[in-house]
Amino acid sequence: MNSKNLVLLFISLFSFTNLYSQDFYDGKFLSNRYIKKSKTSRAVGKHVSFQKEYNLSITTKYVNKGLVNKLKIISGDNTAQIELPAELNDLNWTSITDGLWINAVHEDENFTDSYDKEETVIFHYVGYFMNLEPFDNSLIKNNPSKAKLGQLIEGFSIGLANTKPGEIRVIKISPKLAYGEKGGGNIPENSTLIYILYRVDKDSNKP
Repeated sequence: MNSKNLVLLFISLFSFTNLYSQDFYDGKFLSNRYIKKSKTSRAVGKHVSFQKEYNLSITTKYVNKGLVNKLKIISGDNTAQIELPAELNDLNWTSITDGLWINAVHEDENFTDSYDKEETVIFHYVGYFMNLEPFDNSLIKNNPSKAKLGQLIEGFSIGLANTKPGEIRVIKISPKLAYGEKGGGNIPENSTLIYILYRVDKDSNKP
């Protein structure tokens, strides 16, 4: 093999490794090396991060160009983890209210469709359309999101209200509890959305 071919082989292997290899980073995402670019940024491979501000150790395995296959989040003595099917709609869904479903974990779980609009929540999320195209992902950002429940779309707020701190849940939201007939941002009109949620709460979780 001549020197030119060796250089090309090295470049090819280097690109593949940087795209798919395990990523250790301190709450930062190296978008030029670890995201496959398309209309939206998609994470690929296995990612490991430690987010100091909220004492979160996050391990995420992505398949199929951005779909979370396994998610494990450690915060102090608490470990939350989930392994997701190739089709998120194959989850065991329970209806919370008309137009909103949550993945059931225990048979005797009780859910509520009410929430306090002034309650401040801290959370991670990954959002997908029904065709499993990702449209947003806080796990690849520096820290969790923080907002009052009244500032979020209704289905998302109800989903978070039914997610305990330190717990991972998956919710499915119909358009009427999401962005409706008009859509919003990069969300088309009449979109049913699926979110993977992890509720951090509260600022006392900081080390």
